[in-house]
Amino acid sequence: MKGLGHTVKYLRCDNAGEHQAKLQKVCEKFGIELEYTAPYTPQMNGVVERRIAVLLGGARAIMFSANLADDAKKKLWAEAVMYMETTRNSMSTTKNKESANKLFYGTNPSFLRHMVEFGRVGYVTKRDKLKGKMEDRAIKCIMVGYGNNHSGDTYRLYNPSTKRIILSRDVTWSDWKVTDPTKDMNIFTQYDSTEKVPGIDELVVDVKDGNFFDKNKVYSVSDSKTSMELSKNNSDQNDEKVVKMTDLPKKSTKLERELRKLDTSYNRTESNVEKFMGRNLQLNLKLTW
Repeated sequence: MKGLGHTVKYLRCDNAGEHQAKLQKVCEKFGIELEYTAPYTPQMNGVVERRIAVLLGGARAIMFSANLADDAKKKLWAEAVMYMETTRNSMSTTKNKESANKLFYGTNPSFLRHMVEFGRVGYVTKRDKLKGKMEDRAIKCIMVGYGNNHSGDTYRLYNPSTKRIILSRDVTWSDWKVTDPTKDMNIFTQYDSTEKVPGIDELVVDVKDGNFFDKNKVYSVSDSKTSMELSKNNSDQNDEKVVKMTDLPKKSTKLERELRKLDTSYNRTESNVEKFMGRNLQLNLKLTW
């Protein structure tokens, strides 16, 4: 504190008694006045108590977002609190445009250019001297914080296999996946991305008129260099190819299925479905002919 040009005059804490004797000696040595709050009266130190509640709430949120198991949460809750404290000290507030680190130390920490989500999986390069030709060159760990007194790109990582914290900057991060909040709630209908969505996958829309087709009927498709028109003509002509709607490609891409699921999550309107399914059908026809 003295090296940074700050002088401590008061130290306020609860009257719990942990390390009370040693704390009194330190305060007497440096001329710091020690203040105790009354028992069971946290409002006397409201700023600190509010800060603790905010940090704990943030720690619970990032552990939930990381989709950690209950056992992992019990082991890594301290790392989550430290991660939240480090991050919040580097953020500005409504009261101050500068962060707490900027105001206290005069500069922002170097890890701001290398920030990574808590709980993100990373592949840490092995630095063993002896390696087998077919042995893995990396181990999977999860991000839990930043290395103190290290460069900004040095991370604290938890190794689930050894259950130890390691420091490394040789990390290749995997894609970050957001947790689905409805996955453990049985009131929502769960669909696999590879499954058909009832009521949507069976819909076929007329590209020209926007009308829904009956998949059991037979329609004719006329080829043209400028456009492809779909008409409800059952006659078999030389310049037309008769095709049954069920013969069109049924396999859809994962993006199309996700868009259909998103559309069914709300009050689906016919215009929205017509726009999407019309473009899809036109693409399928072009690919078929």
